[in-house]
Amino acid sequence: MIGETLRRHRGLLAVSIVLLGVSAVTSLLLLTLIGGIASGAPSQRVLAQAVGCLVAMLLSGGLAQICQAQLSAELTSDLRSRLAGGFLAVDYEQLMRSRESVAGALIVDVSRLTQMLLLFPQVFFNALLVLLCVGYLASLSLPLLAVFLSFLLVTVAGAMLVMHRSQRIFERIRRDEGRLFEHFRMIADAKKEMTLNAARAAHFSERVLGEAIRANGQNLRQAHRMWGFGETWNNALVYAAILVVAYAGRVSFGEDTTLVVRFVVTALFLIGPVGSLMASTRHVVSGLGSLRHLRALGTAFSATSPALPRADPTRFRDWRRIELRAVEYRYRGENEDEEFSLGPIDLTLDRGELVFVVGGNGSGKSTLALLLSGILIPSAGEISIDGQRLGADALSDYQQVVTAIFADYRLFEHVIDRRGEAPAQTAVDALLHRLGLQDKVGVVDGRFSTLDLSQGQKKRLALAQGRIEDSQIYVLDEWAADQDAEFRRHFYLELLPELKAAGKTLVVITHDDRYFDVAERLIKLEYGRIAAVQTPRGSADATERMLTP
Repeated sequence: MIGETLRRHRGLLAVSIVLLGVSAVTSLLLLTLIGGIASGAPSQRVLAQAVGCLVAMLLSGGLAQICQAQLSAELTSDLRSRLAGGFLAVDYEQLMRSRESVAGALIVDVSRLTQMLLLFPQVFFNALLVLLCVGYLASLSLPLLAVFLSFLLVTVAGAMLVMHRSQRIFERIRRDEGRLFEHFRMIADAKKEMTLNAARAAHFSERVLGEAIRANGQNLRQAHRMWGFGETWNNALVYAAILVVAYAGRVSFGEDTTLVVRFVVTALFLIGPVGSLMASTRHVVSGLGSLRHLRALGTAFSATSPALPRADPTRFRDWRRIELRAVEYRYRGENEDEEFSLGPIDLTLDRGELVFVVGGNGSGKSTLALLLSGILIPSAGEISIDGQRLGADALSDYQQVVTAIFADYRLFEHVIDRRGEAPAQTAVDALLHRLGLQDKVGVVDGRFSTLDLSQGQKKRLALAQGRIEDSQIYVLDEWAADQDAEFRRHFYLELLPELKAAGKTLVVITHDDRYFDVAERLIKLEYGRIAAVQTPRGSADATERMLTP
């Protein structure tokens, strides 16, 4: 991904490098002209050349900064877009394993990678300045250059040693930041629980979040201390080199005073680019740590990160039967001993059916719903549609005929249909009225006017969006759990029959045994397997019986 990103922006990168090269050359030319002016009577021609170099240096440097600002913004946006696309494209199970890393990757890691990539033109600029200065110093005095370079090589070796030793520290810092992101999210997610338990809030603040912050601070102090000592030592070495050069030039080598002055002035100028090169190693170490962290996320950051699939919503439009044959799904927890297994399950689902899935907590209801929705892929067995096995190549097409509202659903503010277009305002208003939301929320400029609703109202709004999608299969996971008694009755006795009458296939996970007769089939799960499949007695006239006082 990094190489491809650089290739896409190679034009702007090349322009930045060329402009910085021009700035480096004109800077050194200006320096030599200043040395000539300082050592003798300047002519008008030399003064004009110096002014020209100064103007050229300012123009090329200014344009280079404009290009680098543009390059920085484009690299950051590009990396975030590609990485976000990678996260969206990977399968659900893989994303759940790295979900805590998403925000940190998109914010922290991308920023550090951008800083590292922007070093290319800066390193070129500083390296070119160093080479030009060394060449100029060589033309002044090879013996003095040998003395100066001996100190400079020790400086470079020290910087490389600091870079090597700090790699593990920066990796620890990045791991600390991942834990901190998780803890920071808990501040909002667990606010209610911590408000009601002062001891829990204090424990989280001091023992959990506090210890994580302190550990991160300790690693940061160690890293900054190491780099600070390294920079101080390197600066001392460079100034020591200039001191030795100035003394040796006059006492040991008997060089001309003017030559020694020029050498010292150029060496002092050289401190800037050498210091920048040394400082850039910090960004390299930090960027490489983020790069390793991103690569550990898997295909979301691979060189060939998956793209969002181009689904064909018409492929399964005329399906008649879905079959699960010996389907199993195994989920392994963080500990090797923790494993949940669903199946083997044999199940058929005919078009237009209204099926209830019931069972206790942990029986596998939600996992079955994820499999039927095409979000999870079976660990064993197969799912087929009209006798054709549902393979990976057809999975995204199948998902386009399913709308699911899970227990951990999320609302979107934009109102769109399956084609990504805004539906007719009258149709949306009718749905909101049908779901009792007409006084709570409306649609303004293609967006719901508010999402600040109760849990029950949010689920109604999710169902409204699901109706707008006009899918063929609806999977509703404990949808009625947050509804009041009246609207729960409305859901089972009016909304579900309406959807069924419209030809929709309904898989409803529920605990509401009072309304079991509404279903055509009742599938009971226990310990990850189907314990019973029942046809509720009197389901044909269930609505009439329940309406009777």
